[in-house]
Parts: sequence; C-alpha cells; structure tokens
Amino acid sequence: MSITRFVPYLLALCLSAMCVSVYGIGVVCARNLVLLGALLYLSIMDFRYYIIPDKALVVAVLAWCGAIPFAYQWYGGVVGIGTAVASALVFGGGMLLFTLLMDHLLKKETMGGGDIKLFAVLGLYLGMPESLFALFLSCAFGLCFALICIGRDRPQIPFGPSIALAGWIMLLYGDFVVDWYIKMI
Repeated sequence: MSITRFVPYLLALCLSAMCVSVYGIGVVCARNLVLLGALLYLSIMDFRYYIIPDKALVVAVLAWCGAIPFAYQWYGGVVGIGTAVASALVFGGGMLLFTLLMDHLLKKETMGGGDIKLFAVLGLYLGMPESLFALFLSCAFGLCFALICIGRDRPQIPFGPSIALAGWIMLLYGDFVVDWYIKMI
C-alpha cells in the first residue's frame, strides 16, 4: 500500500489539531472542523476530477447554521449572523459578476460555478475582510500551482485547492493576517 494513500488522513489530522489549538474544543471548533473537512474533500475532488461537489459546500453551510443556537453570542447575535450572510451574498455575488464579465470578455469559461459557490461559503465563515484576503491568497496560490503545472499533461488547472488553502489559512489565522496588514499600512 502506497504512502500517498495516507496523506489525506495525515493532513486531516494535522488540520484538526491546528483547529483545536486555535478555537479550543467546542461548537465553533466543531463547525470549523466540518468546513476544514469539506475543504480537504473538495480539494481532492477538484484536483482529480475538476469538479467541486455541491454536497461538500452544503455540509459546510449546514454546519454553520447548525452551530447558531449553540454559539449565538460567538456569532455576534442577529447583527453578526446578518453580517455573515451579507458577506456570503456580496462575496459570492461579486465573484459571480466578475466571472460573468471575464467570460464575456475572454469568450471562454474563466471560473467554474463550484469555485464561485466556494467563495460564497468562505464569505459566510470568514466575513468580508478575511474573505478578501482569502481571494488574494487564492490567486497567489493558484499562480504558483499554475507555474508548477506548466508542461504537465493537465487540460486545465483546478482553482478549488488554491481557494481551499487560502480559506483554511484565513479561518485559522485570519485575525492575525488582517491585523498584520493593517499595521503595515
């Protein structure tokens, strides 16, 4: 049996340990573990089959909604929940409009619908400032991934793993990244 077969499990274990170290054991940590699992799953599926399964995104949204009664104060009450939903709509809708514009200008598909929905889910979990950083990071990771894939036999380059990596970083360390950036300017 190949060692590469165990890599996703080892990665999931490391991600889980990092999530528990950042959020502690509780409802918010469990919710975030579901998102991290969904990100890992959809990254593998997008890398192998060029598709982001809706079921992974639905599970992540259901985990976010399911945590509301147990972590209402952590969410920031009604205002915090509304802000998160607005962030998902604005971020996902903004990515949809940008993609439609680029599809029209370039006369080809520039980003799949799964990528757009993934950005909306990240908007729900992260909020607007962290989502924008996730967008910038995902573009940087995507460029690095594209450079690695140049000359290889890949008909297209999946963007989902780059989005997932950026979302994971911002989920665990978003406050630190935003604070660091604000201090720099």
